[in-house]
Amino acid sequence: METRELVHRIEQTFKDGVISAADEGLFPYVLIQADALKAVISFCVHDSMMRFDFLECLSGVDTGEEMLVVYQLFSTAFSHRLNVKVSIGRHGSKLSSVTGFWRAAAAYELEAAEMLGITFEGHPAPRHLLLPEDWQGHPLRKDYVFPEEYHDVEHRRPPLRKEHARP
Repeated sequence: METRELVHRIEQTFKDGVISAADEGLFPYVLIQADALKAVISFCVHDSMMRFDFLECLSGVDTGEEMLVVYQLFSTAFSHRLNVKVSIGRHGSKLSSVTGFWRAAAAYELEAAEMLGITFEGHPAPRHLLLPEDWQGHPLRKDYVFPEEYHDVEHRRPPLRKEHARP
């Protein structure tokens, strides 16, 4: 099945849940509503023409205006790829966990939760993965201010170069 057919199939099945889609280029995707996530993922995994049985990666992105979670899917049966993107708000960001579809999602979700502050409801073991238990904030958010010290250890970061400075 061609990528455009995969995208079209999802668009037709979830008319109200799809915000936008791109079926060409290196990274074809469907951008969906957060409340459609479990249904769309279940469809991608179980549909006989898709069978996305492998989660290559789950990553979070802070665009400055919103948070995105990107699920990079692969079908070992058909060797096709598709990205499913979910747009969520910056504050109180919550999504359903997809660990019921792919066990590998557990670590990815923990990382996105810790680094970006996204809550994955239904995650089997929510905990810290990378940062100490008492760490404050989410370091990959664009509005994060890095602490000047942590447990009496001073931490100074070099100033950002002008082209990398935050607005």
